[in-house]
Amino acid sequence: MTALSPYSIPPLFSSICFILLGIFVFLKNNKSKINISFLFLCFVTFWWQFSWFVLFNFNTASYSTDIVNFIVKIGYSGIVLIPVIFFHFFVFLLKSNKRVDKFLLYFSYLITIAFEAAIWFTDFFVKGFYIYHWGFYPKAGFFHIVYLFFLATLASRVFYFSLLYLRDKKTIGSYGYYQIKYVLLALLFYVLSASDFIVNYGYGFYPVGFIFILAFLIIFAYAIVRYRLMDIRLVVRKSTIFTALVVFLACIYSSLAFLFSRLFENAFGTQSRLVISLIVSIFVVVGFQPLKLFVQNVTKRFLFKEEYDPQSVVAELADVLASSLELKHLFSSVNSIIDKTLHPISAATSLLDKKKGGYILAYKSGFSPEVAKKLNFDAKDPLVAYFKVDKNVIVLQELRRKVETGYLAETDKIKKLISTLEATASEVFLPLISKENIIGITFLGAKKSGDVYTAEDIRLLEIGASQAAVAIENSLMYEAAKNFNVTLTKEVEKATRELRLANTRLKKLDETKSEFISIASHQLRTPLTVIKGYISMMLEGSFGQLTDQAVESLHKVYESNQRLINLVEDLLNISRIESGRIQYNMADYGLDDLAASVVDELANNAKNKKLYLKLDKPDKPLPKVKMDTDKLRQVLMNMVDNAIKYTTKGGIRVSVYQEGRNLVLKVIDTGMGIDPVDLPNLFQKFSRGQGMSKVHTEGVGLGLYVAKQMLEAHGGKIWAESKGKDLGSAFCITIPIKKS
Repeated sequence: MTALSPYSIPPLFSSICFILLGIFVFLKNNKSKINISFLFLCFVTFWWQFSWFVLFNFNTASYSTDIVNFIVKIGYSGIVLIPVIFFHFFVFLLKSNKRVDKFLLYFSYLITIAFEAAIWFTDFFVKGFYIYHWGFYPKAGFFHIVYLFFLATLASRVFYFSLLYLRDKKTIGSYGYYQIKYVLLALLFYVLSASDFIVNYGYGFYPVGFIFILAFLIIFAYAIVRYRLMDIRLVVRKSTIFTALVVFLACIYSSLAFLFSRLFENAFGTQSRLVISLIVSIFVVVGFQPLKLFVQNVTKRFLFKEEYDPQSVVAELADVLASSLELKHLFSSVNSIIDKTLHPISAATSLLDKKKGGYILAYKSGFSPEVAKKLNFDAKDPLVAYFKVDKNVIVLQELRRKVETGYLAETDKIKKLISTLEATASEVFLPLISKENIIGITFLGAKKSGDVYTAEDIRLLEIGASQAAVAIENSLMYEAAKNFNVTLTKEVEKATRELRLANTRLKKLDETKSEFISIASHQLRTPLTVIKGYISMMLEGSFGQLTDQAVESLHKVYESNQRLINLVEDLLNISRIESGRIQYNMADYGLDDLAASVVDELANNAKNKKLYLKLDKPDKPLPKVKMDTDKLRQVLMNMVDNAIKYTTKGGIRVSVYQEGRNLVLKVIDTGMGIDPVDLPNLFQKFSRGQGMSKVHTEGVGLGLYVAKQMLEAHGGKIWAESKGKDLGSAFCITIPIKKS
């Protein structure tokens, strides 16, 4: 081997690209037969190109015939595998169960074995090599013509079957149609790379097949990017441009190297390669920026036709959601944004109706009356059940693909789910989730353009759905508050004098509560949620790279904003508790398990203050109790977090044990303690102990009051104990071991 030959760079580059793409696709789903067969296809292509790289680097002046023959045979051992591996890949991709394809596949493997034997034990396939100015190249034997006929036969079968497959667009869906369309186009370029075989018959032009197989690689990668081929989701706009630029430069580099080698080889003798490399390098450096701009324009024009700015869309959506509490106005405005951005044929949203126990169609556009009836769902419907487990957006074609490839087991539940989704004439299904509750489902039909929903579209819809869920819930609360006032007024008019007096007080309380809910929902909750979303996007780098100082400041703003959100939540909880509208979802759960979860979550807070936080686990498992896990978790978080806040040295110990027919949980700290005078008032609204505001300025005295109300709703109680100032304190709760 000599110094790296410029002629060997293109096959080296293409071989590396193929093996990296094959490994990447395989790692994304190593159980899929399609992904595995594609890995083998990339491997044999790597084998082919890398063997050319080795041959082109041999010094023609001092070579060993045996070594070159050996390298030639090794290279062709991989090349003869390409047709059958390619055919096998398409059998999996097109899900062909036809006998003719199975027979042809088995027969092809037998022929391939015969080719391998001919390569290693005879000279019928390759009989030596040619010596060209750019390196060694295999010389074709008689069997080589048979191999080309074999290659043409399998390629023709793939083209024929693929074209038949594309004719039935309704069955395969828009995703499948475009996936096969682009894979077929990529195959065409791969077949064109067979032009290299002409060189095997003595025609001494430099083999440029690497250009066609790199085109195959780019088109195939585009099908992955744009149409999620083989269940791979990516957003690679920049990497696509970069790859195209590198390929373009490699082609130009090779062409210039070939041209200059013909011009300067005689003039500079042994130094010709150094001179050629220097001249080509100058051309590449000078032309890099213009080429980069050219490739960017081409990729933007042909690869990403319907562009939009996700940040602008999110900002516009946030403004719309914060501007109104009227449900009809929200739906029409959001649908207008989706329509001008994604152009769906149809859109609809069904909202949870707790009285009817299901999801009722609240808005529709573009759906026929017959289909609209199918957009009402029972709470036990397969779609609702699926969203309770997996809260991600569903793309129907992608779900089908996962089942077909074996990535998702085809159970009865999945079959019912797919049947339900198909009946809605929709392509995309978005759950509207607020506080882990599915308050609605949005349905989007296919795009008017016939294009598919890209990974960028899905990401935009996920962000929009999370914002819309909060706004819709606020709107529903606003409507409920207005309806409640009307009902209350009618009841007051019908009541007796004594009830009228009582209802007058209730009415004032209700008016205050309604005013608070309206202000909290419209003026506080929605803007705070929008602020939180924007800060998160800034910290994630969505608006550009930030300095360390800016990141630190944004973290402080984020924490302050979160405290405001928590304050609003506490006030809303109080409003719900006192109006009797709070709901408890009771289920059997272990108090010791809940305590362990809270301790784990707050361990870092204690560690940051150099405090210990320990959990005394019971000797034997404690009986489970009926509880609302989320609400009791909120109580325990408040107790342990308060202990950390008001403790400066030592630590906190949490213990859970059974005492008679009750479970007891204690949070004991070594903190500032509680004055005996303050103990009776701790669990009242807006009440805080003396001196506590100096240690922790952010509390308002609501947490313990909310905790007391929630514990009493579970049939339990909460109290505090302390021997005095600087002697620590203990907060205790009990929950009865019985059905609530």
